[in-house]
Amino acid sequence: MAYTSDGMAASGKWRLTIFAFLFLGAAAVIAAILAVVMSGDGNGAEAQTIREYNLEVVPKDIDFGGGNIWHAWTYKLADAPEGTVPGPTLEVTVGEKLRVTVTNKLDVIHSFHTHLANYDMESDGSQANIITGKGVGAMIPPGKSWTYEFEPTESGIFYYHCHSADGGLMITQHIHQGLYGAIR
Repeated sequence: MAYTSDGMAASGKWRLTIFAFLFLGAAAVIAAILAVVMSGDGNGAEAQTIREYNLEVVPKDIDFGGGNIWHAWTYKLADAPEGTVPGPTLEVTVGEKLRVTVTNKLDVIHSFHTHLANYDMESDGSQANIITGKGVGAMIPPGKSWTYEFEPTESGIFYYHCHSADGGLMITQHIHQGLYGAIR
């Protein structure tokens, strides 16, 4: 019988090598099976978190003293008692999807336009929707709704606002009426 320099039989060393190979191979197969089972959908993909908000564009009279009433336009969460100026702060994290459904309860066209960077034209909420013919409903007529979707690619604080110029008013006048808020 042949022995190696450490005193072990050559056939024993060969058996140990085969055993180690089989053991590591079995461990790799078990790890792969566990990865598939733990992913939940069989292809290893994680489900994307979706942050959903339902906003309404509504009027609100704001008394700022001395008999002065501001007839503001506001964004409000659908389950909130009234709108606010600025509108509600929407929370989203990079890697999540932000889905905002807006219902226009006023008598002129309004929209929801963000200054996020990553979204399809259908979610622009500006006159570009009308010009391109994509997402024309994002300029929301009275009594209608539109759902906008965004996938933020960087963290920070961004703003949203109405980008309509309906009712004989400029875009800035829609914003000055109270239709703006923040996304963080």
